[in-house]
Amino acid sequence: MYVSPLVSIVVPCFNYGHYILETLTSVLEQSFPHWECIIVDDGSTDNTRDVVVKFVEKDERFRYIYQPNKGMSGARNTAFKMAKGSYIQLLDADDLLEFDKLNVQVNFLHNNPDVDIVYSDVRFFTDKDKNTLLLNYPGMDGIIPMPRISGRGATIVKAFLRGTIKINTALFRKSILNKIGYMDEKLTIAAEDWNFWLTAAIYKLKFFYLDIPDTCALVRAHSESVSMPDSKKLLKTRPSTEAMLESIYETYSSLELLKKLDSKVVSEIFGNKALNEISAGDIKKGLYYLYLNILWGYRKLYYLHHGIYHLKERLIKNIII
Repeated sequence: MYVSPLVSIVVPCFNYGHYILETLTSVLEQSFPHWECIIVDDGSTDNTRDVVVKFVEKDERFRYIYQPNKGMSGARNTAFKMAKGSYIQLLDADDLLEFDKLNVQVNFLHNNPDVDIVYSDVRFFTDKDKNTLLLNYPGMDGIIPMPRISGRGATIVKAFLRGTIKINTALFRKSILNKIGYMDEKLTIAAEDWNFWLTAAIYKLKFFYLDIPDTCALVRAHSESVSMPDSKKLLKTRPSTEAMLESIYETYSSLELLKKLDSKVVSEIFGNKALNEISAGDIKKGLYYLYLNILWGYRKLYYLHHGIYHLKERLIKNIII
């Protein structure tokens, strides 16, 4: 007999008491009833506690934890340690979930035991017009450039080195935390989630993009959000993104870890990185990554040939300059 699993919804919150009422209401309105919602108040000084306690008093599925400020990753990690569910849903305290998201994704994971992480699409809304859902940030055309692919291994790593999925779109098995660990608390906002999904891809966990109506994550576009693409916020988040990618390269340079990785994954991490570094002029770093790829990667002769070509081009350019 099929017993519906428990989903742990993880909501970190820092001074978002004016938004979290709507966020927790969207949890209550989920068509899937078997969930616990863990709200980690990360040192808020506003009315967050007062808002959340009302939900806790009315519904025992809500749990409230207060801690000194540790940042977004620290708050999520606190909730991970307390989660009782078989599946985990991440939800930012200013965002929402469409009503059928958990129901559809839980059923999908149950029927597809080989899939580790299922994710949906994302829509954006503003405080002024909450009923109009946008394909991109307000004022921007087209569909937001988020990977929308399924699979595992090198294909996913390649896609995730170029961009990442929105944090609220995914539902994942709690068991993956035993494989990839918790979120990196050293990374700042806008980088820690990218690192989390990329690490999952590097460890060959299987992702599946499921495009079904009423399962989107709804991201609030507002002046306080780091998601908003204004120039000042982008300038603040760009260094952390670069630092995140560099930390990936440094982490997986370990010979112990390289032995565990698929050769195609190694090439996606180090092969292309080597060519880019040589072309950009950092020959020492480029040759180091090329060496790692030749030792542990895929298509060794291909990268060796192109590495030598780029090296010649760079040396010629240096002589001319």
